[in-house]
Amino acid sequence: MPQFTVRVYGIMFNEKKQVLVSDEYIRGGYYTKFPGGGLEFGKAPWNAWSASGKKN
Repeated sequence: MPQFTVRVYGIMFNEKKQVLVSDEYIRGGYYTKFPGGGLEFGKAPWNAWSASGKKN
């Protein structure tokens, strides 16, 4: 059975209504993306995003 990673992303705004994004270098290319990341097995997506949002 193929394995895959479930990822969770969200949109965060600051008090000036600007959107938070991050620039990352992944596998030879630069990407701009919303904050988030991989979902641990057994975790609910809404709980993962809440934890990620607090870190960022």
